Amino acid sequence: MGLSRQIYAKPTDSHLYFPFSSSHPAHCKRAIPYGVALRVRRNCSTDDFLNKRCAEYKGYLKFQGYNAVLVNKQFDKALSIERSELLKKKVKPVKRVFSLVLEYNPILPDIQRVIKKYAHLLRSSPELLEIFPPKSIFPAYRQTKNLKDILAPLKFCSENGANQAEKEMGGCFKCGTHCDLCKNLLSQDSKFKSFSTGRACLALPKTLFTWPRVINTNCSM
Repeated sequence: MGLSRQIYAKPTDSHLYFPFSSSHPAHCKRAIPYGVALRVRRNCSTDDFLNKRCAEYKGYLKFQGYNAVLVNKQFDKALSIERSELLKKKVKPVKRVFSLVLEYNPILPDIQRVIKKYAHLLRSSPELLEIFPPKSIFPAYRQTKNLKDILAPLKFCSENGANQAEKEMGGCFKCGTHCDLCKNLLSQDSKFKSFSTGRACLALPKTLFTWPRVINTNCSM
């Protein structure tokens, strides 16, 4: 009798995926259910295990706000692939690629479509065609500043706003720039209190580490 396989999850696994309402490109949101379905398909060796885990993981995704139609469509797409094909080791071909790095904004047009629309300009030049082979340019998005980054940009700093005693002792101190955050919200202290246990702990001194232990709030925009 052979061994059967299925997905195992620790009891502490909360199965959280980024919410469907988050500001991410549409292809990322489509890829999440598809990637989950591929994992289920690859790791479940029997139809009984497969059906149970598909229903379970579909529920996790729908709980995060994913559209039921999208989830079912991506699962059907993944389940149409034979498990034996997914278990094969795939070697990716080496090719030249160029990333067009942009800050993501939901109001941006479809950048990939724009690249395809004007790709003929690159193909019209033999020199550019040699540098940029067909389908070698693709957009890559980085996270733009969110509300937290704008209102309270925090940086580690060990030089400004802390005297020598504070540097040696460690702790949380104001930046010294008279900003609203330090003036109204930040409390200086060399102890840190746990909200769950109520226990207070001393900050470790800087001398025990190679990087500064003094945490100063640098609020320069």
